[in-house]
Amino acid sequence: MATRRVLAEVNGGELRLLITEHSTVLLEPMNLEFETIEDAVAYIVMHPQTFSSEVYAALLERLESLGGGGL
Repeated sequence: MATRRVLAEVNGGELRLLITEHSTVLLEPMNLEFETIEDAVAYIVMHPQTFSSEVYAALLERLESLGGGGL
């Protein structure tokens, strides 16, 4: 199994953003894969309806703390 490091986990693990050993970024449990954290942030910002409001807010806050692409 590939090595994965958790970048962000919100709402008790309901949503996780991971980085793999190949530096791709995964959004779980949605099984979405991005080349960079900036790409993941862009997706999240452009698709707020995909997330509950509390998960969306918590995820953006966590990504901001990681320096996630000029939120």
